[in-house]
Amino acid sequence: MLLSSLSFLLLFVGLLGAERPDLDQAVWDLPVARPLYQYLRPPRIIENHIQRYAEIQEEAATKSDLATEDLLNYMGSDSVRDRLHPSLSYLTNEALLERFRWEFEHLPVIHNAFVNEAGMKKLEPLSHIEDDTILEITLHNGYLQNMCQRYVTGGKEKSMTSYINGFSSFFKFPKIDPKKLTLSKANECLLFNANNLQKKSYGNLLFGGLTYILNPRVLKTRSAFEIWDLGRMSLMGLRKYSWSTLGTPTDFYHLVQPHDEYMNLPLGNGTYDFFKDFDFKQPQNYSLSDLFNRWWIPDTPVPYTGHLISFPFYEVLTGNVLLPEDLSFTVALFHNGTYSGLSTNGGLWGAKEGDLLKEFSTENRRAIVWATEDGTSMLLDPTVGGWVSGERREEEVESVRQQWEVLWGVEHANSATFFDLYAQVPNSLRFYYLSYDNKLACELYQGEEEEGG
Repeated sequence: MLLSSLSFLLLFVGLLGAERPDLDQAVWDLPVARPLYQYLRPPRIIENHIQRYAEIQEEAATKSDLATEDLLNYMGSDSVRDRLHPSLSYLTNEALLERFRWEFEHLPVIHNAFVNEAGMKKLEPLSHIEDDTILEITLHNGYLQNMCQRYVTGGKEKSMTSYINGFSSFFKFPKIDPKKLTLSKANECLLFNANNLQKKSYGNLLFGGLTYILNPRVLKTRSAFEIWDLGRMSLMGLRKYSWSTLGTPTDFYHLVQPHDEYMNLPLGNGTYDFFKDFDFKQPQNYSLSDLFNRWWIPDTPVPYTGHLISFPFYEVLTGNVLLPEDLSFTVALFHNGTYSGLSTNGGLWGAKEGDLLKEFSTENRRAIVWATEDGTSMLLDPTVGGWVSGERREEEVESVRQQWEVLWGVEHANSATFFDLYAQVPNSLRFYYLSYDNKLACELYQGEEEEGG
């Protein structure tokens, strides 16, 4: 037992290499050695990553600049213009590109993960995805674990070789030897995130019911955008464009047309089981205008054309994401139910995991936003501190706060309860993602904040 405990301690601090911890060992029964739990956080900045991110930024700036003229012409093409809402047809190619650029730079960068083991077991047989840590452990650890970190701390990942080798062979990050994977080396692996093209309230439930909205400002110099989802491109054998072609939050023009091309491919082999009713062989009907209409035309529902049904994003690579430092806020499902065709029991209203999230959010001054099935309606939680600004707004939400605290214990939350609350709250509690159309108000508000107004 002493030897096992020592071995775990060495593994924990990253001094002992190991193929994989043996979960049958008695050491895992110790309170300090529960699988996936950690008591120290990884470094926020990985020294080995700094040079590669600098190279990515330089390469992306050059490639994006070279792609500007082609993308400008693309904005005038039939594939973009044919389904554009009539009220937007007056926009010139230049104006359309300007709007698109602003939107892309301000799209939420999200990371979805499962709330609990029950939610993971419900979806994992369909999606074959179990690479994220549940809410309770994540809040305890204070960061979002990548697959390597899960692997060395007792996660269910079976093999890290292909995953780890991909960081160097696909993305040109420094090599990591998967046969000598310590916790300190696991900290150098990358975390996969996404931007939210659909501006869908609850993100991508395929990967879990809780949506962490990451802070784009603090991640700006340590994130990189792919053409699409790496796993999807791998399953479909897509090699037309190099997987090492990366962009940044501000230099991405060279990614757009390849991304749109992939979004219109047949769903193809390797598609997850819950897409079995789709015709995999037919080209899809995706258009960039589907996003434009969603972003700029009020009451446009969430679009699901092409691969928006499955992988509606540009994948975003980051290093370690710390909580709360790299977190803007979280989006929680109000209730269990069917969201985007996926049945989930990740509803947090009145749940014990909801209590954990509220405690964490209040302590760290991070908002919670509640979402329901329509993918659009969102409510700011008035019982969580840190977001209300100004005496007027504080008074405005006080009665709502008291009402919510009473309702928190009510079981069987559902969409009717959500929309009852939605109808009663002041506009200041109705939450919307940023849009080009309201950017002026946001800029004025930011200016007041900076001036202390």
